[in-house]
Amino acid sequence: MKKNKKISKNEGITLIALVVTIVVLLILAGVSLNLVLGNNGIITKAKEATRKTEEAKVAEELNMKMMESYIDIYSDGKLNPDVFNQFGVVGINKLLINPDTNSINAFVVIEKSGKYYNANLNVNQSDTAFDNIQQIASIPDEALVFYKCINNDEEVSTLIDGVYKYNNRIYSITGDVEDTGLSIYMQIAEPLKMRVNSGEYGAVALPVYGFVEWGDGTNSKKIEYSDIQSSVKLADINSEIKLADLPYYNQDHVYSSMNTEYVVSIYGIIGRVDSRICQSYADQILAIEDWGNCTRLNNLYLGYCQNLRTVASPGEQTFRYMESFHESFKYCESLQNIPENFFNNCPYVTDFEYTFYGCTSLTGNAPELWQRVPNGSENGYEGTPDGRSCFSYCTQLENYSNIPDYWKSIPVPR
Repeated sequence: MKKNKKISKNEGITLIALVVTIVVLLILAGVSLNLVLGNNGIITKAKEATRKTEEAKVAEELNMKMMESYIDIYSDGKLNPDVFNQFGVVGINKLLINPDTNSINAFVVIEKSGKYYNANLNVNQSDTAFDNIQQIASIPDEALVFYKCINNDEEVSTLIDGVYKYNNRIYSITGDVEDTGLSIYMQIAEPLKMRVNSGEYGAVALPVYGFVEWGDGTNSKKIEYSDIQSSVKLADINSEIKLADLPYYNQDHVYSSMNTEYVVSIYGIIGRVDSRICQSYADQILAIEDWGNCTRLNNLYLGYCQNLRTVASPGEQTFRYMESFHESFKYCESLQNIPENFFNNCPYVTDFEYTFYGCTSLTGNAPELWQRVPNGSENGYEGTPDGRSCFSYCTQLENYSNIPDYWKSIPVPR
C-alpha cells in the first residue's frame, strides 16, 4: 500500500532580505542622527540659538549699563582705565585710536558669569557702545600677558612695554609712540631671575612688577586694574596698536613649602626694582641671578635686603638709563661681592651716595667709582657723581684703605 507523503514548506525571509532591511534601517538612522546631531542639526541649531541669545543679552546689559551710569571713556585726552574694570574687560586684542576724531575702536575680551566674549567697543565724542559680541572658549593664548603704557608729556611720547606669548615662547615688546608715529620692537624675552626663600609662612612678595613664573609651576594671573599707572594718550597715537591681556599682576605668592628656596622669573621691560614695595618680605630675597634683557631700568633699590648674597653681572643695556644708585644696596649685610663690570655701562649716573653703606660682608675690590669725579684728586673726590658714604663700614674690601675718605665717611648724627 502506497502512502502519500505531504511535504510542507515553511516560508520565511531570506538572508539577503534581512541584510537589505538592516542596511535601510542604518541609512534611516544615520539620516535621523545627522538631522539631530550634525553640524546643521537640531541640537547644533538650538545651541547656536542659545549662544546668540546669550550674546544679545550680554550686549544689551553692557549698553544699558553704559547708558545708566555713563563714565568718561577718555578724559584729558587719555583712555580711562575704569571702563575695563566696570565692564568686565579682561583683555584687549587690538586698539585703534584716531587722534583726528578723538575716537577709539577697541577689540576687547569680556568675562561675564565665567564665560568669555569678544566684543567691539566704539567710543567717540557723541556715542559709546559695545557691539559684535561673540562668545569664545577662553582668552586667546597668543596674547600679551603683561602690558603697561607710560606717557611722557614733556617729550610728547608714549612708551609701550609688554610680554607676548606665542607658541609657548615669550617675547618682550617695546613700543615708542612719538608725534612721528609708532615703532614696535620685539625680541625673545630673557627674564630677570631672583632667588627667594618662601619663609616661615610660605609667602613672598617681589620688589618688581611683571609677569612672574614662581618656580613651583605656577605663574601670576590675577589682573589688578587699580595698578594701572597711566593710560593711552589719544594725542600721541596715530597708528594701530595690537595689544591683549592688558595691565599688571599681583606680585605676591604663597608656596606650599615653607623655608624653601625658589628661583622666580619676571618678564617685562622692567623699569623699577624696589624693595620698599615689599618691605616686610625684603629679607627673603637671596640673590639676583640674572638681569635678563632689562633695558629700561631707572630705579634700583634693594636696601635692607639683609639676606641678599649675590647680584649678577648686568648686560650692556641693563643700567643704561640709570641716573642714581642712591642707597641701592644699603645695609645688605650678607652681600659678598660686587661684579667687576657692574657699573661699566651707566653713563648718566650722578649719585652713588650710600650705595653700599653697611655692606659689612663685601670682599674683593671696590669699583673705583670716585675716579669719575672731574679733578677728584684736587678736591677729595667730592663732586659729581656724589659718592658720600658709598662704602662706609665695608672694611673687608681689599682696597678699603685706598677709598677716599668722603666715599667711606660715617655721617654725624644730628
